[in-house]
Amino acid sequence: MRDNGEGVQLQTRFRQSKRRQRQVGAVVIAAVSVFGSARVALAATVGSWQMNEPSGSTQMLDSVVPGHQSLPFIGVVTNGSTYTFPGWTNNIDATGRLVGVLADPAIGEIRVPDPSGSLSPGGGSFSVALRLQPTLTSGALPIPGDGSLAIPSYNILQRGRATDAGGFYKLELIGYGTKLGKVHCGMKAPGFNSLDVYSARIIDGNAHTIECSLDRLARVLKITTDGVVSGTKSFSSYGTILPRDQYGTYLTVGKKPGSTDPGDAFAGSIDYVTINR
Repeated sequence: MRDNGEGVQLQTRFRQSKRRQRQVGAVVIAAVSVFGSARVALAATVGSWQMNEPSGSTQMLDSVVPGHQSLPFIGVVTNGSTYTFPGWTNNIDATGRLVGVLADPAIGEIRVPDPSGSLSPGGGSFSVALRLQPTLTSGALPIPGDGSLAIPSYNILQRGRATDAGGFYKLELIGYGTKLGKVHCGMKAPGFNSLDVYSARIIDGNAHTIECSLDRLARVLKITTDGVVSGTKSFSSYGTILPRDQYGTYLTVGKKPGSTDPGDAFAGSIDYVTINR
């Protein structure tokens, strides 16, 4: 057990690290060639949720003005520094295997309304960054269910679903196979194959920073883990991503929107989310 002095020092170092992480990715500079001349465009931060609301809060506030504030949420614990999502934690048996369904699909799901689509990639470049620490059971992610549940891929953040006619994007923590413990960043535009990249493995009990960026100038989707490039996917051209179905008019944090499958729900802490475009 740590003494109080050591605990204060650890907490101070964590907060300092958190402030530094939030500053990373605040702005992105892109040089664009237009008729042979160079034009520099400043990518705007369109959403920045620092998740520092005090204990008992039920709304995630955007520091961008006027910003995108969440709808009231339930089941997510706030403490002034991080949000803790329950995810699958109430759906594992004594052996650590996923079982059953979520009691309420709204628990642990934060919805951020965005009818204008400004939190979607659209036809331009786009990036999303966050810092997270997955919950583990006996030092690992849960064992996949007995076949009555889908193979787990714990949704961290998502806009739209795979069936959305306008496309979708998501970040999810893979819960099985050779990519176990890696964050998958996937994007899909109508009429195009999906773009998929994977982070380094992050189930070591520590917090990690993940950033996924769609660079249409360089024609690449890239994901970084703690600032180090972990995966890239090149493309020659790509379509507009603007989700618009019943799950596409808002950004969801914490789980797959509307799902009751515990394998679709992220368990752990997140202490900020930032979107640039």
